Amino acid sequence: MRTDAELLSSSDPGAFREFYERHVTAVAAYLGRRTRHPDVVFDLLAETFARAYEHRRQQDPRKGPAIAWLLSTARYVLADAERRGQVPDAARTRLQLGPFALDGAALAAVGERSRTDLAEALKALPESQRIAVYRRVLGDDEYQPAPAAISVSAQLKGEEPRRARDPFDELGERFFLAAGGRLPRSRRRTVVLLTAAVLLFGVGVAAAAIRVFGDDDERQRPRPTATPTPTPTPTTPADPLPPVPPTATPRAPRAQPGPGGTAPMPTQPPVQPPLSTDIDLTPDLRAGRVGWCIRLTEQTLGGATVTTGCSPAGPPGTMLIAAGGATSKGYAIVDRAVRELRLSDGRVITPDRDRGLPTRWRAATWDIVGAAPRYTLHDVTGRELPARTGAPPAQLDADRVPASDPPSRRCAIRTREGSRLRATSARLVPSVAPLDMLRPSFLSCASTTYRLNGRRMLAAVLLDAADPDRTAPRIPSTGEPLTARREGPGWLVVYGGSERQRERALRDLRVTGP
Repeated sequence: MRTDAELLSSSDPGAFREFYERHVTAVAAYLGRRTRHPDVVFDLLAETFARAYEHRRQQDPRKGPAIAWLLSTARYVLADAERRGQVPDAARTRLQLGPFALDGAALAAVGERSRTDLAEALKALPESQRIAVYRRVLGDDEYQPAPAAISVSAQLKGEEPRRARDPFDELGERFFLAAGGRLPRSRRRTVVLLTAAVLLFGVGVAAAAIRVFGDDDERQRPRPTATPTPTPTPTTPADPLPPVPPTATPRAPRAQPGPGGTAPMPTQPPVQPPLSTDIDLTPDLRAGRVGWCIRLTEQTLGGATVTTGCSPAGPPGTMLIAAGGATSKGYAIVDRAVRELRLSDGRVITPDRDRGLPTRWRAATWDIVGAAPRYTLHDVTGRELPARTGAPPAQLDADRVPASDPPSRRCAIRTREGSRLRATSARLVPSVAPLDMLRPSFLSCASTTYRLNGRRMLAAVLLDAADPDRTAPRIPSTGEPLTARREGPGWLVVYGGSERQRERALRDLRVTGP
């Protein structure tokens, strides 16, 4: 039996159909947990596999099993539908799959498939893959049903078929044809007759075609859900911190040097819904700071868009952990008690679990068109929650010290004799003390900038902010440009450069009494 990676990379027209048939039940079960409407489930599922087909060769098996990638795609399609108020159909339109007509029998078949227990649908996977799916996609969320305001796309506005067919089989067949496969002669004749019937009698299909070719911009615009206008909350902190630079990504905005640089600002809002969204969360590495820096990377058909920013950490019980945004994208990291963010333009955003975040934290993102909206946080009952339960403490003082020969104080960073690292600037916190911060939070007690072969890197020592003498927790999301090692109770981290350069720098660096 061919592996998922082999099926996705194969030029055989039947390979993707085999991949589809292998995982369609799991995707239907996953979407069935989020909405009880079978037409919406099938519409979401069809768009999920259409996006997966378009980007099948971008799935990297080294980053996790294909089923986790597929369910992540389903989650993004659902989030897109919730933002717009309608299931998107752009991928299916590009593949020319054509509209579906679901009668009562077809809807019953979809409903039955979507009620499959997800754990049962995944049990055929190897244990390592099941664990990866639960950690990366499902987490410990008990998903709420998707808002009833989601309507189906034009792809499902056709007349009832004259004879019942399993809609899942029909969808798999259409993917086979889109891949260049050919049906047996008798089956082709049936497809042609059905297509002619749709063209002759499908008034709803004609209307859908007019929308596809004549009003595509209208379909791209979000359709907000009607909700009461909430009390405004700024989308960025009152004292925003300079952001962490993005990882080098093909066709991404210009990368800036380490934390403390200027945020890259996309030149224009993305015109297409994201195919995938990745969030990297790292501690603020500047000496004296206790906070979080976020790099939000969205992959679209036009390339990658990166949004970055840093926020100070709050006290225990903080609901809003980090927030920010750029010209086209806003984001917030919140406590899991927050079940929705209500934007001042009427949209309602449901925070999702992300594999790069601590267990209790959730991520929410939204598109910005024009002025950035304000938002409020709400629990599962709809009650408004405070963004913070108290003011975050001011940053600690950090002294500028000689970069190549810092004083012999706690956290001071030095290089081994003979190292090719060239220190250019350094800061050191003179006195380390416990801070009343939410967990996990990291205090950067020292930071030093280095040059190696023309590349700029930043080294920092991170301690547990609430108890510097206690073993610091695991750093939640070590993105591509961050490498770390244990140093006493804390962490010595290096940011920037290549992975090999960071590992070399870690070998050449020493810390005084962390």
